[in-house]
Amino acid sequence: MKMIKRKVINIFHTVFTKAIKFVSFFIPKKQNTIYCFPEWITCLSNHVDIINYTADNVLSFINYLLRNYKGTKLTIYLFYFEFNRIDDCINYVNLLKNDKLQIHFVLYDKNNLKSRLTQLFCFLKSKYIFTSNVLEKRFPYKLKKQIYISLNYYAAGFKADTLDINYPNNRNISKLPVEYVISTSLLASQMLSTATNVPVENFRTLGFARNDNIINPRFSKKQLTDMLNLPFKINKIIIHTPTHRMGHNISTKKDVINYKNSFEALCTILNKYNAILIIVPHPSEQLIMDAGKNDRIVLYKPNYQYTLYDILPHADALLTDYTTVYYDFLLTDRPVIFNFYDKDFYEKERGFAFDPIENICAGSIVKNVEELFNAIQQTLEGIDVHKQHRKFVTALIHKYIDSKSSERLLVFLNNKLKETL
Repeated sequence: MKMIKRKVINIFHTVFTKAIKFVSFFIPKKQNTIYCFPEWITCLSNHVDIINYTADNVLSFINYLLRNYKGTKLTIYLFYFEFNRIDDCINYVNLLKNDKLQIHFVLYDKNNLKSRLTQLFCFLKSKYIFTSNVLEKRFPYKLKKQIYISLNYYAAGFKADTLDINYPNNRNISKLPVEYVISTSLLASQMLSTATNVPVENFRTLGFARNDNIINPRFSKKQLTDMLNLPFKINKIIIHTPTHRMGHNISTKKDVINYKNSFEALCTILNKYNAILIIVPHPSEQLIMDAGKNDRIVLYKPNYQYTLYDILPHADALLTDYTTVYYDFLLTDRPVIFNFYDKDFYEKERGFAFDPIENICAGSIVKNVEELFNAIQQTLEGIDVHKQHRKFVTALIHKYIDSKSSERLLVFLNNKLKETL
């Protein structure tokens, strides 16, 4: 019965896709029209939008265009994910008034038929399609005369994640054309080509618009700490970005760093060096994380003021495990601590993109609480023994270490516009 149901769904999907492509063939694609779809999970879970933009490549690039674009007039269909933010978003765009850009906001609501039809119609009218996640959005009804440019989501693989072509939403996804994928280096392009089934020659090494916000932050450190509402002034910030465990070893307030009975000792170290630890949990674990009752431990909660990428420029160190945020943080040239307390389990469960993974880890690798506390104290004392290794890995992952990725992307877009005139 399941096989019959699956076949029926596949047939319906194929017929529907062909029908949409047939209709699309007769709809003119306006030359300077761009369909922009940010990374929707990030936007929904962390309140990221055109105003609070720094964590997404598409939204960061649109902000750059609002401030710098001077070419032929562009029409942009831009998705937003919170209905109650629309007036603020419109006012924000009007405040940054750029007569060369006409931005139409499109509500993303999978459960609203009107919204879905609007999304589809905007897509059918667009010449260019920008997304932030090539692993999910491929648009099977895209025509060859439409140009798909993925601004991408992560610099390179840390875990051995690849496109699951057997997943229902990814039917025939490896056959769907993606004209360009923006990357941060040749190595990153080669790794992502394998993961996404996009030919490596379709990649362009321009850097991430989002990472411009690390090199050139929109807030000062004082502005950030003011938004954190801390009851005291601080000297140091450690940011902790644990990845999700898919139900394995869920964190609690007694083991926020994944070691039981370590909370008080950790707070003592932070107090000694007048530091705080900001925990930024994975979206899937935001509701179950608990930072305990100590002002030295700050649990990041989604808000419309700042994002993770506003914190990273001011963090004195990163405490992480297997997250690709590590690659972005390399641009700060500051210490990293890898908490590999469950490395064997995780390697078996998810796998790693490098073997051995330690070769790409330019920082202290710890596997128990004593090693972790020692690494934290050394970092807070200014001891940095991994600087050369960090520079080597940074050169592998990032061709550019400046804040001009959006500028390069604009040059690339202008060249595409000229080619298709």
